[in-house]
Amino acid sequence: MLADLFLSRFFPDVGIPFLESTKGTGSMEADWDRRAKLNALLSATAKADEGTAEVASAQGVETWVLQGLADEKSAVVLEIGCGIGALLKPLAQRVKEVHGVDISSEMLKQAKVRLEGYANVHLHKTDGTLDMLPDGYFDLVFSSGVFIHFPRKELVYAYLKEAARLLKPGALLRFHVDGRSYLKWRATHGGTVRGVVFTEQELRGYLEEYGFQVKEITGHGTPNMWTTAVRSRSISGVKPAHGASVAAACPVCSSGSAQFSLRAASHAMQRCLVCGLVFALPDEPQEPPVELYSRAYAGGEHAARMDEYQLKTLMQADLADARVHWSKILSSAHHEALRIISGRYPPGTTVFDIGAGAGYFLRALRANGYHAVALEVAEPATAMLREEGFPTWLGPIDTLPPDWIAPQVCTCFFMLHHLPDPVGFLTAVRQRFPTALLIAAAYNSLEGDRLLQVSERSVPPRTYSWWGRYQLSLALEKAGYSSNVWAIHARAREGGLSVAMPLYAALRRRTPTLARKLLTLYHLSLGVWGWPKALWFRWRGFSKYLMAVATPNA
Repeated sequence: MLADLFLSRFFPDVGIPFLESTKGTGSMEADWDRRAKLNALLSATAKADEGTAEVASAQGVETWVLQGLADEKSAVVLEIGCGIGALLKPLAQRVKEVHGVDISSEMLKQAKVRLEGYANVHLHKTDGTLDMLPDGYFDLVFSSGVFIHFPRKELVYAYLKEAARLLKPGALLRFHVDGRSYLKWRATHGGTVRGVVFTEQELRGYLEEYGFQVKEITGHGTPNMWTTAVRSRSISGVKPAHGASVAAACPVCSSGSAQFSLRAASHAMQRCLVCGLVFALPDEPQEPPVELYSRAYAGGEHAARMDEYQLKTLMQADLADARVHWSKILSSAHHEALRIISGRYPPGTTVFDIGAGAGYFLRALRANGYHAVALEVAEPATAMLREEGFPTWLGPIDTLPPDWIAPQVCTCFFMLHHLPDPVGFLTAVRQRFPTALLIAAAYNSLEGDRLLQVSERSVPPRTYSWWGRYQLSLALEKAGYSSNVWAIHARAREGGLSVAMPLYAALRRRTPTLARKLLTLYHLSLGVWGWPKALWFRWRGFSKYLMAVATPNA
């Protein structure tokens, strides 16, 4: 972003000018292999000549790498992201044994040449894991100038957790990250040059979870926020609080590498250390969706505030009575989907809305001349939609007859988090409709500090997963789609009640006529209600929704 380039003039990153010129692709291995071929020394050390690089490396080992290490002569040291081995060479002259890992084969080739003759140096190619190294073997694990280039925090956390496994009790961990947390657009996603940024609070939280005692964090608010920690206890897998079970397989990437994030209500929430998805471990088998959501829309299910679904059907009837225009009811994600469809397909095209709910998007499609068809799992919602003339199938996607509908476009809004197996659902959609474009929207729950904001609605049986851009893109890829995923801001004139929902609910129970008047007033004055919230989100750099346009792979 232009703002990022501007700020870099005042807060320069090590090696950034050259690295910026290499135009990263987003693949860490491919990008660093290419940079190694172009100029490995400059890429790895930010120095233009060998002599300067060697002096700087020796000084670095002397002043900060080995600082606090009790017995250098007998120490076994690991560097994460060793590059061409610039720091390993002076280290090998001072400690018993040195290991270096790197994701770039090209960097490791040059490191092997540089370190020829040093029998106590061992180089390893990594794919993001350190499985090749033994538990409790190292006296020091460190990383310099590496994590600042990581595009996702989950990749950093995975290495920190592995460090806890590799270190001896009382051994040292030392690393640095980009501490400019005010660069909010890089809070969750970065590139392989300008990576993600961290806060001191989140680093302390994760390190303590992994069994470390943080000794010092310096350089707050700068590109070089250094952390020194001591491994104070061992961890074997994940140890959730309150007796929660060990980590289960991630429903998106299938990895079993997860950490306990928090306990919300009676459910343990896990965060996958490979893809970053936050997901729930159900305490018992999930109830069939038709039974669960039919009861919720009838007002009989109170877990996770699912009784709110009955309000949605009542609100739809009140909106119709109040003659509120459909355009004032839709979210920004619905408007974006409608823009995409109208730009690609003529009126008359069949659009299949999966999980149609109260039918807001169906009415917008019909008003624009499209043939709107629905799938729903709640009997009350299905009955309402059928009364309005929308062909609606009742049941999950796998119960749909093969020849029931042949849409050119499938849509699903804000429903992936309801599903214990979202990839299975997306795969079923692709298999049923192998030529249909898929437009999906999800809540952007993993951006910035949103992860810590837990509500009654964000747990099962209503919510099974929390999503970000990368997780949605990966889920679509696993399901057999090629996709484009991006985040969008909430519009000032955003549909839905949000803040006014409790007031509407109270009025609806007592004086329905007054509740309808509230709806009319609210939607007539959306600009007044919406601008402060929209500006607040933009100031914080937070995008409320994720949009995806996906094409089935051949």
